[in-house]
Amino acid sequence: MMRTYIGVNISLGVPINKSILKFQKRFIYDEEVWHYEAIKKDIYRNGKVELIDFNDEIFRKIEKIVLRNLYDLGTLSHQAIKEYEAIE
Repeated sequence: MMRTYIGVNISLGVPINKSILKFQKRFIYDEEVWHYEAIKKDIYRNGKVELIDFNDEIFRKIEKIVLRNLYDLGTLSHQAIKEYEAIE
């Protein structure tokens, strides 16, 4: 559970130190119960982190919306939409 919680936070852009402190506070694992350094070591050894590029994801979705709207207005052809999708 700890690896998942902290891994998700890191993937969302929260620095590792803040992610660990947030986990400790949220689940009441203070230093006497589970040391910060022990958690950090475990994350570096066994944690899985997949960074999410929100800018890329958001802009890709916005581009699709704009292209679809231009297509619906008749400004773009079906071929233009296909070419854009081929580039993705």
